[in-house]
Parts: sequence; structure tokens; C-alpha cells
Amino acid sequence: MLDWPHILSTLVQNIEQRLSQDIQTTKDTVRYYFFLHLIASGIEPEQMILERSHPEMQQKQIDLSVIRPEGIWDFELKYHRPIPSGHNRPRTQLRGQVFSDLYKLALSDNQRGYMLYLADPLMAAHWKRYVAEFSTYSGDTQISLTPEWLRMQPVTLRRVIQSGLGSTPQDVVVEAQAVATEETQDLSAWLYRVAPAHSS
Repeated sequence: MLDWPHILSTLVQNIEQRLSQDIQTTKDTVRYYFFLHLIASGIEPEQMILERSHPEMQQKQIDLSVIRPEGIWDFELKYHRPIPSGHNRPRTQLRGQVFSDLYKLALSDNQRGYMLYLADPLMAAHWKRYVAEFSTYSGDTQISLTPEWLRMQPVTLRRVIQSGLGSTPQDVVVEAQAVATEETQDLSAWLYRVAPAHSS
């Protein structure tokens, strides 16, 4: 088992250092740094597949799959940062993107699914306010996305999930748990373990 708290802590330090120097930093930047940390932790480059076709969703891809002897590990990554124009961002839509990726992971054929989410302070505050159970720092809380939970979400968020998956998930329960968290002045990060989906 990899040391996820150490990997996340070091990753956030790397990204924080870039931000402190005003170096342009995007999702791809986070992705490549994350690859480096996985390799440093013993994952071989030959085990990695970028943009693997999702086994259950047409024209959808998994950000990163790692083929392990014990099975497939799938990773989705999101980095929500300020936009250069300084305009307000559609935070409900951004929140929906994260949930869409959680469903995507749960509906894959992986043995383990992981969601890596990094956010700037404003988006992190939004995440903590509207998804308090997902921003716990204890890592002990099991969160369930049930059909009832989905029906209670704003229309905008549900539309983002439908767009991200190609359809609205029906009678699906997704369970996730924080396995590592990290927070600095300019960045908050969470790594969630996502269990395979099951029917309600």
C-alpha cells in the first residue's frame, strides 16, 4: 500500500512552491507531478495508462489507470484554480464536476478508485460549505451518494453529472472516503478512495 498522506503532502508542497513563484500551474501540471510521486513510490511507468477508455461509458476516459498485479487502480484528478480574468466561477458546476468523476470511478472496472481534488481557497471554502461531509479531515467518515441525495441536488449540478457521464445514474449508490487531506495558505487537497458502485 502506498503512503497516500505523504504523497499528497509532498504534492501540495510542490504545487504551493510553484504558486508562490507565480509559475503558471494547470491540471496537467498537477497530473505530471502526481505521476512523478507515484513513480517515486514504486509504480513503474509501464504500469500507467493515460486516458484509458472507460469500460462502461462510450467516449469517456479515465485520467490515469495503473495496472497492478492485484488489479486496476483508476485515478481522476481535478484542480480548481482562479481564472486569469478574475471573473467569478460557476462553483456549483465545478462541484458537479467532482461528483461526476466520483461516479465515473465507481462505475469502472477497477479494483480501487481514487479521486484527487485540489482547490484554491475560494473553491475550497465552497466545497467545505456545501459538502461538509466530504471535506472532513478525519478520514473516518464514509459518504454515500444515493439516488435520494442526487435528487436533492441543484439542477445545475445534476446536469453537470449527466453531461460528464453521458446519462443520469439510476439506482446507483457511490461510497467514498477521504484517505488523505492537506491544506496550506493557497491550496487545499483531498484524496478520496471510491468503492465500486452498487444498486440501491
